[in-house]
Amino acid sequence: MPSKTATVFVIDVRMEMSADCLSSNASNKPLTCREVACQLVARQLQDLIINGRKGDVVSLIIVGSESADNPLAVDDQYQHVSIYNYCHEQLFCMASVDMFKFVSNGCVVGGDYGDVMDGIIVGMHVLELHCKQLQFDRRMFVCAHAGGSLESDGYEQVLHTATVMNLDFIMVGFNFPDPVSISNPHLANATFWRNFTCQIPSCTRSQPNRVLDPEEASVVLDQLRHHLTLSAPVYCGDLTFGTKEDLVIPVTCYLKTSGVKIPTSKKFSMLAEEIDSELRAQYGMDYGAVKLTKTYKYVDGNDKDSDDASESDSVDASHIHPENVIRAYRYGKAVIPFSIQDEEAAQLLTKKSIKIIGFIKSDAIPRHYYISGTMAIVPNKDVRGTDIQFTALLQAMTKANIVAIARYCRINNAKPKFGVLISTKKGYGLFIQIPYADDFRFVVAPPIDDLTLATLPKTIQSISTESKTDMLVSIETEEQHNKEKDDSSTTISHHDISDTSSTGQIRYAQEHARYREKFLARKVSPQQAFDAVDSLIDAMDISVKSAGTSFNPKHVSNPLYQRLCDCIAYRAIHPNSTDILPVNPTIKRNMEPRQELVEKAMPAIDQLRQAFTIKKVVDVEKPKKSKHVWADLAREMVKSENAEPTVRDHPADDTVASESTKASSYIGQPLSLSTHPATVKHITQRAVDTISTLDPVSEFQSMVSRSDGNYVEQAMTQMCHIVKTLIAESIGQAFYAKAFAALKALRVECVRHSNPSVYNALMRDLKTEVQSGLLSRDHGLVWKLIVDQGESLITQTESCVSLVSHREAVEFLQYPAQQPALVSRSARESNTEDLFAQMD
Repeated sequence: MPSKTATVFVIDVRMEMSADCLSSNASNKPLTCREVACQLVARQLQDLIINGRKGDVVSLIIVGSESADNPLAVDDQYQHVSIYNYCHEQLFCMASVDMFKFVSNGCVVGGDYGDVMDGIIVGMHVLELHCKQLQFDRRMFVCAHAGGSLESDGYEQVLHTATVMNLDFIMVGFNFPDPVSISNPHLANATFWRNFTCQIPSCTRSQPNRVLDPEEASVVLDQLRHHLTLSAPVYCGDLTFGTKEDLVIPVTCYLKTSGVKIPTSKKFSMLAEEIDSELRAQYGMDYGAVKLTKTYKYVDGNDKDSDDASESDSVDASHIHPENVIRAYRYGKAVIPFSIQDEEAAQLLTKKSIKIIGFIKSDAIPRHYYISGTMAIVPNKDVRGTDIQFTALLQAMTKANIVAIARYCRINNAKPKFGVLISTKKGYGLFIQIPYADDFRFVVAPPIDDLTLATLPKTIQSISTESKTDMLVSIETEEQHNKEKDDSSTTISHHDISDTSSTGQIRYAQEHARYREKFLARKVSPQQAFDAVDSLIDAMDISVKSAGTSFNPKHVSNPLYQRLCDCIAYRAIHPNSTDILPVNPTIKRNMEPRQELVEKAMPAIDQLRQAFTIKKVVDVEKPKKSKHVWADLAREMVKSENAEPTVRDHPADDTVASESTKASSYIGQPLSLSTHPATVKHITQRAVDTISTLDPVSEFQSMVSRSDGNYVEQAMTQMCHIVKTLIAESIGQAFYAKAFAALKALRVECVRHSNPSVYNALMRDLKTEVQSGLLSRDHGLVWKLIVDQGESLITQTESCVSLVSHREAVEFLQYPAQQPALVSRSARESNTEDLFAQMD
């Protein structure tokens, strides 16, 4: 099979093609024949561009143009026939974006001249010049109107040439009249083209060749699209038997089925779009491409988040040369480095081959064991006698109804794959990979046999079908009784639940009810239920024998692949457009059941509804786990914090009232995950890294309880500064209460985190400053309040790491504080008068 394809597109753009297309499916605006023809050709160009195979070349011929750019245009011959971007040295080229844009925009509007037969002859001529003796698949796609001039002299030679070169000829006729329309002036031309087309043998279709209308052509092109993806050999080697090397058959393997590869995107610089289009065209398609470089850097404990380092950073000692980088594998929580020697030792030394391990009955391999794409194995025709040996093997396997278990290695030292070799009647075998023991995944599903009367438990079997209604009433009564029992008691102790479950009665009752519920869902006999399901299956049969609704995977395109290709093609034509291409309805055509099939199955669906009690299953909300409860409460609190506050006259009073109301609402309620306000506030509070004087206690507690890092020492240091600031900036005793609350909170956390030195150092500093320091004059009363409250140093009894004994703590509070000297009013006034006297 040739791996190269040469395609000639012949588009008729004469005046007749400007008429509305009678087969157009456009609902809003009818399309002209020329526009529909260009759409058909553009779809094929789009596939060729996406595939990007160098062996697929095209030539675009326009019939009805003013010029005559073709190699046969001599004197007055073959006029008004032009080849797109005609160059005598290069008649064919790969499908390009420029050609795709030219065709998508409607090509050109021609005049009342030109002959389609001339365009076909020019197309055959360029095929002969380009292909010569090379292995090419030759295709010609012609879009023509029945009207216009037609020179049919010598068409027999054209037919002979098309047959000799094995030309795959497809013609789409626009506004071709029916053969019975005798009065139509275009009937003669339409009859000629129908006879001409049917005399050219079809190479890719089983049906005889004929002129297609635009709608039929769209379907045929979808089918022919897959012929563009030719399979290349993936294995050329030996098929061996056992361990003796002389029992070999040279074979070649091709991919029979393989998942389509979605087009991959490349990195492109957004700055390139700002450059002039002429400069971009000068540099070619590589302009704007982005080159990706990779560097390795040693990451220590402090650089875990430094993966996105700037490229402008200078290379320092932390950068590692690629030669010094090896692989490492996780083994539990450890990372095990693997050297090059370890990598080589871990490889399996295998030999390139397909080795048959043994034979097994075909029904011994379940269908779900086939886990990979299929390869077609054919004998190597270059070795004499190979086809006879391989055919004998396939025939013997088919006669015995067996398959071969084979080990496949594509190249030397490749990982081995096990698969089955299946015989076919088409001259080749199929190799399908099967799983190892490590590849199995187990699914546990309840059996469906208990839905029939013969397999139900004995307690259910004894009940006749006539008593189903009474049984249903008893079940509803039992459920209502259980519901009332549950409503009467709000809580059940864990001890009671465990005692009841230990007898197994609850579990048995639940299973018994489930069996009865499934049994009662069927309102007819088992045979009638099976007949109803069979009727639905027969009504929705889409096998090949069903006319009009047959299913064939070869005719179903990948919707994601086609959608992406359409969007890429649309952006190539409209690079500056902000619109989004709507989804083509044909993409989803095979993803949904057809309307005629659904209408056909409606009686069977009604019969099935009458056979079973069908009701919608209501999703029962499962009780949330504790982590979900906290997450929901956190979301509610964040929403309330982000909500706009309501303007009030006395916001402080409202705050106090809301706090008191919130506190009173929790009094008398049991401690639970959803009603404990302190724990919820503790979990949902914001991440604080700086303590302010506004609410120092809450911010301090939030900072020391952060789980994303250790902020305890930092919080304690800031809290010491806050205590001193509150005392120093206090007007009278206004901030003393807040300072003492902060001091108590600091003491608690210092004891809990075994860091009493911070608190003790703060207390000593406060004592010194209120005696003889900056706080001695205006805030000497602070020490008296501290002594009254008994806030002394943290002792060894409170924290084992403290160096302060109980006796030292008592003596610390008994140390007399020096009171600031009071100055009388008369002395202050006399001093003021002396100052004014000195100024005079």
